[in-house]
Amino acid sequence: MYIDLSRKVQADLAVVLGSIYCRKLLAILSVSGELSISKLIFLAYFIKRRGVNPHSLFDGKQSRHMVAKMALEASGSIDAMRKDLRYIVLSLEILRDANLVRIEGNRASTLDEEGRDYSGDIDLFSKKVIEASKEIEDSIFIKEVIKNV
Repeated sequence: MYIDLSRKVQADLAVVLGSIYCRKLLAILSVSGELSISKLIFLAYFIKRRGVNPHSLFDGKQSRHMVAKMALEASGSIDAMRKDLRYIVLSLEILRDANLVRIEGNRASTLDEEGRDYSGDIDLFSKKVIEASKEIEDSIFIKEVIKNV
């Protein structure tokens, strides 16, 4: 019996990335409570990428220009982010369907009534970036990301 390994590998990749992104999205919303979908998508990719690359340029000691530093750290990864976009959106849909996330318009918020805190999955620098991103408009956030990534 012949098995198409490329399809199996793609299916396995979708499961693994979906699981990773579900966890990252819940962690981001644990920190922020509510965030725009556009910010949430990029932050999820950025935080996943930081987990893969432990040798970061920045740690949690900085407190200024956090979004610019995050975008700088992710520079050159636009193609990888574009490929991961479908897994991030799929993960958001899974969390919505599981009643863990509410999506209204361009905003997402946590619905976890048990009050679980998923923020332990992310480092201090990422938490500061999430907090800083809440303070700026979506258009400015996106311009900063596009300029650097």
